[in-house]
Amino acid sequence: MGLRRACLSLMASSAAAAAFFSPVAATADTVPGTLPESLSEAPQAFSTQAADSSPQGLQVIVNERGRISTSSDAAGLIGTTGSLTIDKPSGATVRRAVLLAASTGGRGPMQGEITLDGAPVALGHETASYIGSSNYWADVTSAVKAKLDTAPAGAVSFTLGESASGSLDGEILSVIFNDPNQGADRSVTFLFGATQTAGDNFTLQLSGPIDPLAPSTIAQMSLGISYGYQSDGIQQYSTVDVNGRRLTSSAGGEDDGQGSDGALITVGGHGDLPFNADAQLPPSGPRSDDELYDLKPFVRAGDTAINVTTANPSNDDNIFFAMFMTNPPVTDVITPGDPQLGPFKYVALGDSFSAGEGVEPFFEPNNKCHRSTQAYSTLVQVPGADATLQELSRNPDTGVAWGFQACSGAEARNLLNDGAGRYGDPLGQLELNRSADTGNANDLPVDADTDLVTVTIGGNDASFADIVTFCATTPNCQTARYQGKTLDQFQREARDRLAPQLSAIYARVHEQAPQARILVLGYPQLFPASAAEQNCAKLREQTVYVRASAAGRGAVVPVANIGFTNAEQNAMRRWTSELNQTIADRVNRDGSGYVEFVPVDAAFAGHEVCGNAGEWINGPTLATIASIRGRSPVANSQSFHPNAAGQADGYAAAVNERLGLPHF
Repeated sequence: MGLRRACLSLMASSAAAAAFFSPVAATADTVPGTLPESLSEAPQAFSTQAADSSPQGLQVIVNERGRISTSSDAAGLIGTTGSLTIDKPSGATVRRAVLLAASTGGRGPMQGEITLDGAPVALGHETASYIGSSNYWADVTSAVKAKLDTAPAGAVSFTLGESASGSLDGEILSVIFNDPNQGADRSVTFLFGATQTAGDNFTLQLSGPIDPLAPSTIAQMSLGISYGYQSDGIQQYSTVDVNGRRLTSSAGGEDDGQGSDGALITVGGHGDLPFNADAQLPPSGPRSDDELYDLKPFVRAGDTAINVTTANPSNDDNIFFAMFMTNPPVTDVITPGDPQLGPFKYVALGDSFSAGEGVEPFFEPNNKCHRSTQAYSTLVQVPGADATLQELSRNPDTGVAWGFQACSGAEARNLLNDGAGRYGDPLGQLELNRSADTGNANDLPVDADTDLVTVTIGGNDASFADIVTFCATTPNCQTARYQGKTLDQFQREARDRLAPQLSAIYARVHEQAPQARILVLGYPQLFPASAAEQNCAKLREQTVYVRASAAGRGAVVPVANIGFTNAEQNAMRRWTSELNQTIADRVNRDGSGYVEFVPVDAAFAGHEVCGNAGEWINGPTLATIASIRGRSPVANSQSFHPNAAGQADGYAAAVNERLGLPHF
């Protein structure tokens, strides 16, 4: 499921029946963080016109991946000003920053205004909690980045202001850094919402098996909790279980705030260590638990998921924020057993390798785009779903939408340029006015509702199909001139022209679908690696003959020798690797944080034409003799494209693995 909207809400069935009540002022002798007796008998939800009518657990609001790190701090104010401190790593720059806030328990929505370094913060996403308060968050990346990027490494403070501090228990500032000090990719995931005091649970899906002993492995969790009080022996607490084992029985102190309503908050972050308290001990003070946890002791080697269960037996804490920093990275957050995936929208873009050229039948209308009914996009399946996205999209009740714009022959310009489709397609693949009315029944625009985009692009910009034909019909094509250049020179110049167009495509997709996960797929090797495989009958030179006369009668004459030398095959393997490297470099340079490169050459290894593990690539097939008489033979468009196995076991498997599904 998608990390933005399709991650399933952590909502028990009783939530819909939660009662609503009016805010009740706390009396002078009320224990801080304790709801008035009339409100504490059972889990309840406070409702306002602006807030969600029922809390829906924690949902992903940010998921970043790369060489990154994070820092958080919270503050609960009795007066009108305070500070939030972020720890900046050396050489780091800000990628994302959010400010979160929670109103005081039992008092309804917040009042007044919050400022950060004197600038007002427009908090939104109001969510009712189960303790008569409301939770909020806002993206403050621009303001925080302007300060932190130019600040020296170390602790950097922001001035926090509240015009009506009694109505707010506090704020949390969480920052994600591009961190050059990190040696491996990891993910940082922020979840926001309102958990039920009676209990909620969710599962983190990881991109691969975890090894708790590996030096690069990290599994860290931070919780943000408001209206918690543990001073003077008060037994007010939340419990957390990880993979069925108790992590803590004392979460929810006020160690980032002060012992008074309107200042009760905590988050694992600045000044805290990932110290796991004795799991069975009740709280003895505000620092019984710093709400920053190391989850590695709770996972086993080979695990691909981490399950977290929270509960608040004292019925007066508000767990409204969670941060996870993990390697292997998080790919999804799901609730087991929830029957609905959507809403979720997936659009497949690109060229013939995404369209499924070479694998009939094709979707109607059967124009030269050749969109195959067995293309990899028809087989994409996200974690938590029991069917492919295409299958789910056939049932409107699932909320799943599946779009298929990929077109054989597409070049980078066919994605970028409005009104410049390919082969009878009147629209560019990224035009926002795409719909089924344009002639493709599976047309969907890439827009703000899009959760997942996949794309292959660049092969036609490098003229790979034409060069394969050129090498097949030209003795020693490496030294021959192609469009006045050697093929090495032609390929180098084509890649140089392509690179900025790739950056423009990634930026355009992200601009139109800012919350989408964008997977850029590489190209497989078409020719095998070993000389023995390269010398197979399909690839070695053979003579093609045609009848001399136009009527197809007369003497049989040779047209050309068709085939590939070992040197030519090795050259085309090198050009494929160089093209993949150009694509990967542009993803890493210009798409970091929102675009991921998914290589497929390793998956296809041994499955090339004549590959010893079984072919996933169609071999060379010539066009009909009549069409080539009198000129150089041309390859049928199906030649040197993935077959059904290549689409399924090569491309679809690579996408599904990246999305978090194991591949069997």
